[in-house]
Amino acid sequence: MEGAAVSVATGVMGSLLAKLSALLGEEHGLLKGVKGDIRFLRDELSTMNVFLTKMASVEDSLDVQVKDWRNKVRELSFDIEDCIDLFMHKLNRGDDKVNIVLKMAKKIRMLWSRHQIANQIQELKARVKEESDRRLRYYFSECNAHVDGTKIDPRLPALYVEEEKLVGIHGPMEEIIELLMKEDGSGQKLKVVSIVGFGGLGKTTLANQVYNKIKDQFDCSAFISVSQSPNIKKILFDMLKDVTSRDNSDDDKQIKVVGVKEDKSDDERQLIDKLRVFLENKSVFPEDYKIDRDELIWRWIAEGFITEVKGQTLDQVGGSYFNELINRNMIQPIDIKYDGTANACRVHDMVLNLIISISSEENFLTVVDEQGYKYLGNKIRRLSFQSNSVENDVNVVQKIMDNLSQLPDQFGNLHYLQTLDIRGSGIEKFPPTVVRLHNLARLLVGNKVQLPDGIGDLQSLQVLSSARLYKPLKLVEDLRRLTKLRTLEIVLHGSDTLGAHEMGRYEEALESSLTVLGKHKIQSLEISCCDYLRDKLLDLLCCTVPNIQKLVISGNCISRPSQQMLSLVNLAHLDIYFQRIKQEDLSVLGSISTLLYLRLKLHFVPDERLCISSQQFQSLMEFRFIYYAGGGLRMLFQQEAMAKLRRLQIRFRAEEMESNAGFEFSFHHLSSLEDLHATISCYRATRSSVEAAEAAIRNAASIHPGHLKVSIIREWESRMAGLRER
Repeated sequence: MEGAAVSVATGVMGSLLAKLSALLGEEHGLLKGVKGDIRFLRDELSTMNVFLTKMASVEDSLDVQVKDWRNKVRELSFDIEDCIDLFMHKLNRGDDKVNIVLKMAKKIRMLWSRHQIANQIQELKARVKEESDRRLRYYFSECNAHVDGTKIDPRLPALYVEEEKLVGIHGPMEEIIELLMKEDGSGQKLKVVSIVGFGGLGKTTLANQVYNKIKDQFDCSAFISVSQSPNIKKILFDMLKDVTSRDNSDDDKQIKVVGVKEDKSDDERQLIDKLRVFLENKSVFPEDYKIDRDELIWRWIAEGFITEVKGQTLDQVGGSYFNELINRNMIQPIDIKYDGTANACRVHDMVLNLIISISSEENFLTVVDEQGYKYLGNKIRRLSFQSNSVENDVNVVQKIMDNLSQLPDQFGNLHYLQTLDIRGSGIEKFPPTVVRLHNLARLLVGNKVQLPDGIGDLQSLQVLSSARLYKPLKLVEDLRRLTKLRTLEIVLHGSDTLGAHEMGRYEEALESSLTVLGKHKIQSLEISCCDYLRDKLLDLLCCTVPNIQKLVISGNCISRPSQQMLSLVNLAHLDIYFQRIKQEDLSVLGSISTLLYLRLKLHFVPDERLCISSQQFQSLMEFRFIYYAGGGLRMLFQQEAMAKLRRLQIRFRAEEMESNAGFEFSFHHLSSLEDLHATISCYRATRSSVEAAEAAIRNAASIHPGHLKVSIIREWESRMAGLRER
């Protein structure tokens, strides 16, 4: 975390010094004297960087004079980086296939550019000397600065807000619940309970714990954050979204909440939707904004705030920074996963105000909101557009949305681009120049986006999502060149696309590429299975990517588990769709000792009772069990089974609850279980069967020794037997 704080305080100094060293070490045909000037800049800035680093650790004790000098040096580093980036960009631009006339013109322009770079470097050198002399003239002291040696503590489960680990929260929580739930004899159905106190006391945490405790006792619920400058329309939209939402992890769900009406012709609603799409994942983040963990970490990487650590990737180091911010209560974790890590966070309003103040003072960020932009005479380094005035922004937003249908050919000139995320943008095709982005680490696209030819040229790529629309054979052949790939989402093609004569080559190329990826860095694979390969796919993956950590297989269901799955020695996350399973198949899955998360989807309900022993699933923390055809549910957990399981989600059909299949499901031996979520499919079931299913779930949960949170929802309720289809 110390590295991140120092990086912010010193601007781009770290990445700039690396670029200057690289420029000196390469043959760029620099004009006479320029190389010496660049060496001077590197050495002088290196000394300045040491001084800035020391000052970062004693920020609170710096006087106005020192801060002013520090800010000037930081701005200077930005200007030098801009100059170096422009120069290197011009040198790397061009096409070797151009004719002799164009080559001569290019040489003339290059010579002129080099003279320009020489003049700019001379000016920058003079500025550096001036700032160095200024420090000596006014004798800026380091104030006995020292660097804090605090180590990063990645053990976060105890840091996330859990009811049993929040000291002193039980009394206030029970008191508020009693105020909300107690009948007062007046017949009043609406109640408001206020939690007051100064910032940082934990009011939001307390309210959230109360909400999670009692929300399942109501037909619908919503947890809404209201900022100091609230946008009423957005609040209403969020509330509507919450009260109509349910767990939509299964594609065939149809859930209706009576009493909520959505008017699809509402222009204002459509505009809000467009604004949300436009502003989503953009920045810098407004108050009460949900900040995605990965997007934040990659923003840090792009800014150069992450300090390299031997043996770790930059995003792994960034994850440690994120954890440390939670450790210090600087950010609030949300969307906690099965392993205790947070998918996202929010910033407390007090911390946000501090960030805004420092950002404004140090020209880190410029915010434009309803109050406008106050020009302070500085260059705008980062711009965040935060507007709640929907009516005034209609034309601007609409124009931007209309222009997002394609990327220009010049896009390939962004040589230093690391992340390209066009999900939700409406873009469906790339310009061919995109394959020139040799520093691109993350390419995130939608299902309808056609990838460009030559995707294998992007050899810095670490993440590739939704690889679908592309020449099928060429895609799987190109994958073998992406040796740094760690996360891949791909849709496999079958004989209906390729033709039977090409499927042999396709399968061979897929196996070859997966073998190469398995020998390098691949950690996460999400694969949509084609019908042709479904019975071969599991064995193929077990042989080629044995060290995979996350595996998701969707599309066509696989017949049954393979014994070779025991070779997946690092598998922690498994999401898989089988046609059916038997007891011995469940034993195979249960023997994968590293498994933390299992989402097991079945097309047909097991035709026998499944029994899970204490020797199986010993590390599992979240289990989701879903099936689509057949009725009833029979699964038993023996004593000490799934000893670490905290979350359990089941989905079954109530159609045959009163038949021989019935319901046989016990939870009381799951000693660590905290959350139980049950989805009951009402399709073609009688009302009595549905009610019997709900009663069976609640009865099984009632004998659990812990404080089990139970959530039950009905799916396809309008299609129950005896009800007219609505």
